[in-house]
Amino acid sequence: TQFGDTLDDTHNFSGSLNVVGNITSSGNISSSGQLYGNILNARTRVKAIGSSLEFAGNELNFVDGGSTGYLFRGIVNGAFEAYHSANKKLETTAGGINVTGHITSSGNISSSGTIEANGDFIVNSSGRVGINTTSPDYKLDVAGNVGVNEYIYHNGDSNTYLRYQADQVDLSAGGNVATLKDNGFSINHI
Repeated sequence: TQFGDTLDDTHNFSGSLNVVGNITSSGNISSSGQLYGNILNARTRVKAIGSSLEFAGNELNFVDGGSTGYLFRGIVNGAFEAYHSANKKLETTAGGINVTGHITSSGNISSSGTIEANGDFIVNSSGRVGINTTSPDYKLDVAGNVGVNEYIYHNGDSNTYLRYQADQVDLSAGGNVATLKDNGFSINHI
């Protein structure tokens, strides 16, 4: 049976419509209920309230109903992408997970491998922190200048420290302080 014999080409069914074979449409197929079956078309869109599901070849896309931007995409080889305001924020790849933007956590973030931020900051699997180096030799390895407001202490030994002040550096060991100022050098013994 071929439809299209009325002026508006609209046909309503009050029960079920069972089709053996294919349904082909150059326009929309809509339902207030559910549609079942295999999606054979290379680009099929199933519209939901406020958003839509889109099957495109090997992809499954969740599209924002208010725009043409993606919300989520399931793409070939099991990869997944998440979007915010049509901008990709997260993607899975064979090498891991890539995030664009900030990661915020109210709990712990842990890794059995390396955590790296563009090579400027790294925490390797040995617990070593590198700043401007991807191969830290010590627990903290800074390849560049370090700014310190005032004190650098020896752990567990509060009277052994380096202290920086305006035009003055103090070196203390066991309470004995050597002071270098812009006008000279002095040593205080306890």
